[in-house]
This record gives sequence, C-alpha cells and structure tokens, in this order.
Amino acid sequence: MEKRLEKVPESNSWTNIRKIKEGFDECTKYCFVKDGQKFIIKIFPKKGLEKKEREFCILQRIQDIDFNKPKPITMGKIDEDNYYYILTWVEGKTLTEFAAGKSEEQLYEIGKKVGEIMHKIHEEKFDDKDLRNKIDKIRNKIPLFRKLNVDYAETVINFLENNIEKLEQQPKSIVHGDLNQDNIIIDEKGNIGIIDFGNSDIDYSYQDTHQIQMYNRFLSKGLSAGVIDGYLQGKDNQTFWESYKIYSAYYCLSKIIWAYKFKDAALIKDMLRRAKQTVEDFDYFRSDKPIWYEEYKRKNLKKGEHEER
Repeated sequence: MEKRLEKVPESNSWTNIRKIKEGFDECTKYCFVKDGQKFIIKIFPKKGLEKKEREFCILQRIQDIDFNKPKPITMGKIDEDNYYYILTWVEGKTLTEFAAGKSEEQLYEIGKKVGEIMHKIHEEKFDDKDLRNKIDKIRNKIPLFRKLNVDYAETVINFLENNIEKLEQQPKSIVHGDLNQDNIIIDEKGNIGIIDFGNSDIDYSYQDTHQIQMYNRFLSKGLSAGVIDGYLQGKDNQTFWESYKIYSAYYCLSKIIWAYKFKDAALIKDMLRRAKQTVEDFDYFRSDKPIWYEEYKRKNLKKGEHEER
C-alpha cells in the first residue's frame, strides 16, 4: 500500500485496492472495498483543497436528484502537502463502452435521459452569483487563439468577439463541468449514472453543453440529439442555442491549446480533428444550430411519418 494511503484512518481495513489511471486531473485515485462496498479515494495536493471542498458541497447538494451519482463520505488531511477525499463508487459501464453495438435510436433514448438529468441538476439555481469572470476568462483566451496555426481560427475569433456578451443571458446553476461519455455510467438495469464532478462549479448553466459538441457528437449523433432534446424538454430555447454555439466556438480552440500542454501528438491531432469538425458543423458559424442536429431531426421526422403511414 502506498505510504500516503497508510495515513488515512481505517485504511488497514480496506481490501482490493487498485490504482485508477484514467483522467487528466492532479489527483491520485484508488478504488477499494470496505465492508462489502466499493469506494474511491482521491489524493490531491493542498492547492486543490478549495476546489475539492466545492465538489464535496455540490455533491451533497444534488444527492436528492434521481440518478446514480457518487456520495461524498469524508475529506481529510494526510500531511502538510496532501489531502484525501472518499466517495462511493458508481457501478456500470461508461457510455463509450455501452454504446458499442447499440442503434442510434437506442442511444437517442439514453441521451434523452442524460439530458433530463442535466436539466434537473441545472435547476439548482444561484442567480445572485456574479459570473462576469467566466466571460472574461473566455475573452482573455482570444490572444492565445490568434497564435494557433489553423486556417479557421480567425473565423472563430470574430464570431466570439461579436457574440460573447450573449452568454450573460443564461441562467446560473450548479454545472457538472465535464459531462462527456466517459463520465456517464450505465448499469445493468439501464439506469444512468454521472461521475467525476471534479470540474463542477457554479456557472452559467449552458456551459455543460460544450461536451455534447466536442465529445458526444463524435460517439453518436443520436445520443447527442437525445441529450439536447431531453434537456430542452420540447422547448425551442433561443438563448440555449446561442450559448451552445458560443461555447462550441470557444472550446473548439481552447481544447487545442489544452492538448498542446500534454505534448501528446495523438491527443493534439484528435483535438484538431474535433475542432475542424465543429467549425464545419456550424458552417463556419453561419448556422444557428449544428448541421448534424438538424439532419438527425429531419431524418427521424421523416422516418416517424413513414412509420405512421
């Protein structure tokens, strides 16, 4: 057992301790079993304490919402440099694993459930919080975007500069912050779970949509359309679509910069591919909604009409 784990109270009663290698955060993660139940422990540096305390409080706040999610158990100090955080384990397959062999119609229904959960999380409002710094953060990235050697960067930058202030029209709420397909868990009964609230925060609600465009859309258009439809619940929300488009523009360039930090050629290539596709999905930001969504909805509307006949 790692020395830091030995300093955690009751760790001598744990079994089946296994290190978890997935993820990009600064935590060292292990899963373990205690009294027949599975848990995860995250060990993190002192500088991450405030962020983890926020995550702990947010998870406590959403425990009554009906979906599978980690339950925060305890947080404590290991030494002057390290802290720990214990949560319950959420069992099941990641959506990436679950999607293999599933039809677009099946994934659409799963997506709808995810969207409905996201909607419920976003009902936890904090409308008195000043979030101007969230918009300033995006604006302050623009000089870095200008240094990117991609032919569509200026188009994206121009769109952001002309539209970024529209983000203030959104509601404010708890957000997950990283709702991609590997943080969505499906159990054997088809119940939806959401894990890894490490980037959760109080933010503009529609910030959570950027993962649909940058990640989920590449796994399945049906899934992604389902998330949007489940979230919107039949309402054509103009503010939602404006924000979705702005976040898509921002993150398609921001993720390239993020990838370069790891100096991983495959990761950089992947983010460049996703960014280019995002620009094309919005017809270089001339389209109000992503083309893949419009095409999916038209296709399935025609299919529905045909089945009725």
